[in-house]
Amino acid sequence: MKSLRKGLQSLIEQEKETSSSQNPQIQVQDLLDAAQNVDMDYLGEKTLETISEEVVESLSILDISDEKRRSICEKLVSYRYVDQIYQLHKGKYIRWIRIQSSERSTAKPSELTNGGVVVDISFTDKGTFVLCTSRMRFFKFKFDDCLIYQQLSDNEQMILSCQSYLHSCSKESRNAK
Repeated sequence: MKSLRKGLQSLIEQEKETSSSQNPQIQVQDLLDAAQNVDMDYLGEKTLETISEEVVESLSILDISDEKRRSICEKLVSYRYVDQIYQLHKGKYIRWIRIQSSERSTAKPSELTNGGVVVDISFTDKGTFVLCTSRMRFFKFKFDDCLIYQQLSDNEQMILSCQSYLHSCSKESRNAK
């Protein structure tokens, strides 16, 4: 994932430096418009920076050291924070941190799990539960008892990178005026 992000970033930097008569912002905008045909409305106007800020902010409720917080953030570089159940997508890989102890849980509070792929979401009298699978094992956890992070797909990362670029271009044009 890091090599993909570096590759996308280098492409964006090359476009910035291109002195062709075409406006690179238009090309990026065309790419974003085409990508919007895919159902990714949940990303809104977010950028890679705002996604990272949301991850860091979500960890502020945990009573952990700065070193541990930094370590968790490094592990969640290509993830987005999911705070609403509708933002969770079946078939995508997630990781979570349990913020409340459960008598059936093997995960310690404030520990980042290895995670799994979302298989199902169920609504019961006892709350909302997420069913995941990993390595031929199934497990379930309560949505409200955890901080959940969903891995960003390559397409999502590309869209966020383009939106970051457009955001920086609009800042530069405002500063130039």
